[in-house]
Amino acid sequence: MYARKRKEWEKHQRQNRIIDISQKIFVEQGYGGTTMDRIAKEAGYCKRTLYLYFKDKEDLFAAIVLKGLEKLEEKMEEAMETANNGLDKIHAMAWTYFRFWSEEPLSFKFMVMFDHKNRYYHRSTSLEEDSFFKMKCQRIFDRLADMAIKAIEDAMNVGAIKSSLSPLQLMLILWGELSGVMETIATRKGLLQDTYGITPEDIFLNFITMVEKSLGK
Repeated sequence: MYARKRKEWEKHQRQNRIIDISQKIFVEQGYGGTTMDRIAKEAGYCKRTLYLYFKDKEDLFAAIVLKGLEKLEEKMEEAMETANNGLDKIHAMAWTYFRFWSEEPLSFKFMVMFDHKNRYYHRSTSLEEDSFFKMKCQRIFDRLADMAIKAIEDAMNVGAIKSSLSPLQLMLILWGELSGVMETIATRKGLLQDTYGITPEDIFLNFITMVEKSLGK
């Protein structure tokens, strides 16, 4: 029993070490410039060893993304506990996402890259042929979307949100708007104050205020 647990612990440690080393290489070389050969060399393993833990480069990249997603999901769940109603939950999720971008910029960047590369659909994409870590990432994306859908549904039921769209449809539109604003802030962060006279926080606050007003009409 002890020997088996020790072996599992050592495997987990090696896996995490590979993930940490790979993250540095992805940052330095970009996704296209990163190879399994380079990762194996930096980690001090033969390439065959990497494939004992990861299906391919995409799977290894997904393992990096997964670490950030797990943090984000935990923060979202904590935010949900303090929200009193559907509209409060939507508001809490949006600000949690913004703070995550501010506090975990690298994780946020990798999550966006993962989303752009894979283009999953909410609980519609088949995961049977996918890799282990990509599947785990998608399941978290689905759970986060479910949180938003439930919050929208609760807000609709009490009349706080008025829309002819279904909660699922409205979630997709809000996600698109949020992603667009976040990308705008991220790509212009260094010049926002000097060029536009506004901070990232003020942009996001005004965005949330505008969305809430439009939904309440």
